[in-house]
Amino acid sequence: MKVYAITRWISKREPAVNGNQQARCIVATTSMKQAAALLGVSYSHFREYGNQTGNAEEIKLAESSPGAVFWQDESREWRRL
Repeated sequence: MKVYAITRWISKREPAVNGNQQARCIVATTSMKQAAALLGVSYSHFREYGNQTGNAEEIKLAESSPGAVFWQDESREWRRL
């Protein structure tokens, strides 16, 4: 299991979001292709702008719930999408 991250636009159509905003998103999966699908971006976009994170906090959070997408709001608190 690896933890992948990308900064992308979150729209107000997604739960727990109060308007369009750019946010860091993370997810724990077994492949980059699966991460792209869960994060709502194309595989080519993710290869260009996403990465495998080495941040200990992000890894711990994402691995606590594999396959769940988390995003960091402007107050730097992590929320589950």
